[in-house]
Amino acid sequence: NITKDPLRLLRASNALVLPTRSNIRLMGCSDDVTHSWAVPALGIKMDCVPGRLFFFYTNIIREGIYFGQCSELCGWNHYNMPIVLYALPIEHFITWWEIELHALFSKKIINKYTSKTTHYKLINYKYK
Repeated sequence: NITKDPLRLLRASNALVLPTRSNIRLMGCSDDVTHSWAVPALGIKMDCVPGRLFFFYTNIIREGIYFGQCSELCGWNHYNMPIVLYALPIEHFITWWEIELHALFSKKIINKYTSKTTHYKLINYKYK
């Protein structure tokens, strides 16, 4: 029911997690059509064109959850292309990053050509 979930058009399958109070460079490109990636609360709008690489620099001041969307009708179902951005303090971002890296490198990868299983391990690295 539409009235039971008013945020249904803002939910995304994957979220972008960025640290606050640090200089960030976002890179964007497209594979199929022009995308117009926008998070209005942060003043971010980036057009991604096929075959081109675009850069955008930002510095997020406040922690929080920010929502955006593809701001132009550039393809089928682009009216419902939500963007969710989590802005975390740098200490929480580093903790999140370590958890994500350990989850990524603890997976067993099966090579589809040789059917061999490879187990990747992450080298312990301490942030200073």
